[in-house]
Parts: sequence; C-alpha cells; structure tokens
Amino acid sequence: MPSIEHLLASVDTQKLLFLDTSEGVTTALRPYWSEATRDRATVVQALPDMLEIIPCGTTKGSGVRTLLEHLGVTAKEP
Repeated sequence: MPSIEHLLASVDTQKLLFLDTSEGVTTALRPYWSEATRDRATVVQALPDMLEIIPCGTTKGSGVRTLLEHLGVTAKEP
C-alpha cells in the first residue's frame, strides 16, 4: 500500500473514499486516518458507513465555484 505521503502528494488525488460498517468507520478507519493525515488533509464522515479524505480547504462550495469558472458561468445565471 502506498504511504499516506505518497497519496496526499498526488496532484490527481481529489478524494479518498472508504466504505465499511458504521462500527468499522467509527472504531478503526476514522481514528487511523485522522491521525495519519493530521493537518495535511480533512477527514469527513458524511454517512455512518463512509469516510472521505479530502485536501484541506476543499468544500462543496469551492468545488461549485471551480466548476462555474470552468464553465464560464456565474452563480446568478439561471
């Protein structure tokens, strides 16, 4: 398995997604990845059985802004 440093340094990596039982996420995955990433990434648990690791500062809002810029439209357009 690649090191966390290798995974986080990859420019192409936007999100790591782990699926397990809610107990597995709570007792194993979240503690492990929270410690492994520390302040180098954000660990998010949106659902009980899913864990996401995303770059620091990444939000749905920033993703939508990037998409709008890419498409050349504003948020106010219908």
